[in-house]
Amino acid sequence: MTAARRGPAALSPQLQSVAWQALGSAATLGAALWVSWRFGLAAQGEFGLAKSWFDAGAVIAALGLPQGLLHLQYRRQVSAAALWPWLRRGLLGALVLYVAVAALVAALGGGLLAAVLAALPASVGHLLARSLLLPSRGPVVFGVVTALPALLVLAGVLAMGIVGSASGFNALLLGAAWLAGLVSLALA
Repeated sequence: MTAARRGPAALSPQLQSVAWQALGSAATLGAALWVSWRFGLAAQGEFGLAKSWFDAGAVIAALGLPQGLLHLQYRRQVSAAALWPWLRRGLLGALVLYVAVAALVAALGGGLLAAVLAALPASVGHLLARSLLLPSRGPVVFGVVTALPALLVLAGVLAMGIVGSASGFNALLLGAAWLAGLVSLALA
């Protein structure tokens, strides 16, 4: 019997992971299309700029650490339990540093930059947790966690469209980063 005849439950864990990740990509596109359709191109520009800064900030702040964690686990056989104490200290340090700097930047009127800085500990935590989840919880959980931030952003912009408010993209992206980071870290 082929996988198509057995239904979605018969998909291999790897294909399920890819499907979840594809859903995350579709959610990102859906959020952009929804914002431009519902609020116009000016709002889409504001949303796209904010989303780009949040994403770039997370990648830069992570400094290749997610790939390093995977290397340590798969090639060097270092357990996630052995990595956790180091990660906790690093994330706690990042939390203190980035939130303090974000508060200072917010006080100086830097709304977008302050929100991006405040999101960095959670965003980096999410990226690091994903690297721990792949070997320990498998590809399906990895795929779901990978898609989670985009799904949260889509849900947020849909809600904003329903209530008719095009303001608050920074808060939405900050909230999605923290929720995804906390869920990912809890699962890891």
